[in-house]
Amino acid sequence: MLLIPAIGLVWLLAIGAGLCFLYVDRPTQWSVLGPALLWGAYYGLQPPGRAGLRTLPAAKPVVIALAWTWVTIWLPARQLLWPMFAARATFIFALALAYDLADLAIGYFPAVLAGLTAQAQAGESVTYQHQRLYDSDYVCVMQRKHPLADEPLTLDRFCAARHLLVSFSGRPFGFVDEALAGLGRQRQIVLTVNQFFTAGRVVANSRLLTVLPRHFVSVTGFADQLVLRELPFVVPPVHVDALWHRRLQQDSGHAWLRGIIAQLPHQSRLESLAPNATIAG
Repeated sequence: MLLIPAIGLVWLLAIGAGLCFLYVDRPTQWSVLGPALLWGAYYGLQPPGRAGLRTLPAAKPVVIALAWTWVTIWLPARQLLWPMFAARATFIFALALAYDLADLAIGYFPAVLAGLTAQAQAGESVTYQHQRLYDSDYVCVMQRKHPLADEPLTLDRFCAARHLLVSFSGRPFGFVDEALAGLGRQRQIVLTVNQFFTAGRVVANSRLLTVLPRHFVSVTGFADQLVLRELPFVVPPVHVDALWHRRLQQDSGHAWLRGIIAQLPHQSRLESLAPNATIAG
């Protein structure tokens, strides 16, 4: 039996699709090219020295509305029924707009903030505003019965242990791994989850290590089951920022929301000063 490698199969399918495209009639070709060109412009069109189409307000809902309407109106009818086309596009745009716009994003955005800084230094218009909320201090976390709980946590022992990684994208590589790579070392990641709370719960019931924000552990509700150790190497601080579109900068309601959120980290830190977890150097 002839086994075709996956990449070879992809190329065969692409060539076959291309040949089929050449032999269909012109209206069918445009039925395929219309949405493809729209999405290509949305993701790829970026004139030199200017922001891409994706950075324009409501650009994504517009593209979704046009592409979806093209497929549902043009493709079945093979002719543009403009009143129906416009009505369907408006409806899809209204639906997509509600799910695409966010008032505020909170998290760790090193690449985004670096891009905003570069735009500002180049004299370009900056689309987003941001505010530093706090710097998070990370520690190594393990269950009390872990073999390393009663021993000094060295770099060799850290790298030899089995680890759980909190990764919102599912990618098994984070800022801790970047710091280790700078030392020519790596750790053994056997599991990834997308929430700090899940990581703490799994570690409390397993022999895995994980790295969590120090202030988070005390509010988990099971901090008494965990042991915290300082990392045996230096990691850069993790800056948590709030990010919002500049059109909301002068909005009084949004300014009130930003002020409330800016106060929360300080209040949370004061409430988490109680020593609910064992911290060892």
